[in-house]
Amino acid sequence: MVVRTLALLVLADAAVADSRPWMNKADPPGVRAKKLVKEMKMEEKLVMLHGPISPMPCCECFNKTTGKIIDKACAYTGNVVPNERLGIPPIHMNDGPQGFRENMWPGTTTAWPSSLTVAASWDPVATGKWGDGMGKEFFAKGANVQLGPGVCLARVPRNGRNFEYLSGEDPFLGHELVQPVIKGIQDNNVVANAKHYVNNNQETNRGSVSELVDERTRFELYYPPFWGATKAGLGSIRCSYNKINGVWSCENPETLGNLKKDLGFEGWVMSDWGATHSTSIMAGLDQEMPGASDMNDAKITAGIAAKNITEAAVDESVTRILTGMFMAGVIDKHDEDKMAYDFSKHSANVTSDAAAQLARELSANSTVLLKNEGGVLPLSASDKVAVIGLADQDNALTHGGGSGQVVPSWTITPLAGISAAAGKGKVTYNPGTDATSAAAAAKAADVAVVFVGSLSSEGSDRKSLSLDDGSVKAITAQDALIEAVVAANPKTVVVLTVPGATLMPWSTKVTR
Repeated sequence: MVVRTLALLVLADAAVADSRPWMNKADPPGVRAKKLVKEMKMEEKLVMLHGPISPMPCCECFNKTTGKIIDKACAYTGNVVPNERLGIPPIHMNDGPQGFRENMWPGTTTAWPSSLTVAASWDPVATGKWGDGMGKEFFAKGANVQLGPGVCLARVPRNGRNFEYLSGEDPFLGHELVQPVIKGIQDNNVVANAKHYVNNNQETNRGSVSELVDERTRFELYYPPFWGATKAGLGSIRCSYNKINGVWSCENPETLGNLKKDLGFEGWVMSDWGATHSTSIMAGLDQEMPGASDMNDAKITAGIAAKNITEAAVDESVTRILTGMFMAGVIDKHDEDKMAYDFSKHSANVTSDAAAQLARELSANSTVLLKNEGGVLPLSASDKVAVIGLADQDNALTHGGGSGQVVPSWTITPLAGISAAAGKGKVTYNPGTDATSAAAAAKAADVAVVFVGSLSSEGSDRKSLSLDDGSVKAITAQDALIEAVVAANPKTVVVLTVPGATLMPWSTKVTR
């Protein structure tokens, strides 16, 4: 009797599997996606091509008493409604390339080192750990698309977002480092989203500039990081705000065609936020974010009726979206656990001691020592140290601004760290706002450690590569401060926290 019961259960399980052929894990993601699309009604396909229909829900409202988000349709940076009938989970996209950006919602995450910081390690193992650490936290927050990594080439040194990009100035470096990042993120059932495709190399006038780039230059310089991501099984790519040779990036059939046909990308192309200018599905765009101004159901339906849009194009875009989700195991994870991507997780505290330790290790591994003449470093336990500049709780630099910013759950400032390591009575602090006072503090110490730096942000480029132009803190003449301190104490260590290339007119005077 027991044997007969077990046999019946096996038959029942087989019947369920047969009724959902797209859930056969032996099939490649693209095959599974095509099987699922065959089961979808047109209205079910159309809702996957965009975010919430306008007018947008109350995206910045939550109940401060309960800490719960009021409108789950807009809980994350980007949202697509679920398909309960076919077991497709909601798509929850969240910024950004250096960790889960909280904005105003409650809950903590880890402020991971920036992409450019990690790139300075030249270490694929480190970037893989970085991707894995971020992917774990995105999943724990109920997100299934991480809007990162950023992989653009630093062709404009003043670009306000260079700190967000993994490639630095070298397309081969980006090609190599991005691959373990994609694997690290997507191994956690979170789709990675490489951005910004393509030729998005400045923030100033990003919404109107036309980048004039020939085909060979695109393939040799700008495409390799995206190609590397594609080879790693990337699930999604974000097109950019700018034009390329006079055509908007998100409706550019040449560059999007290169991506899908020449680079072999199988996932989906989503627009940057508000970067659509028309119903662009026939030009290669698969999904509009964050709303539905151009790729909405009505316009696409009308386009099909007018024979300007084909149903085959709709099927291809939906297939690509589902392929990316299958690549990262998102649909399988939702099948196993219906709460895996529940928006209630948005408010969870997901950082941990292990994550903080990994972030610290990654930062240390990526710190570049430019000069140490005389062997001042490492500091001696007997040294009296004058810490000067951007080092205390009010002034220490952490992250750049924009969608790449992550609010730290807690911060150990340079002053606190050095004081703890040196011991009681060995460290003095001067904020560096007055060069004369700072020089006096340096002269009274065995060693002076000057912390300087600048930040940049999405939306605009730095005015110049000077520390003074990029300063967002109390010190507005950092170059002069360094020169004054070095003149007072030859044993001076200068520590820079910068978002990209920086001028150092005092470099020949500082030997450590």
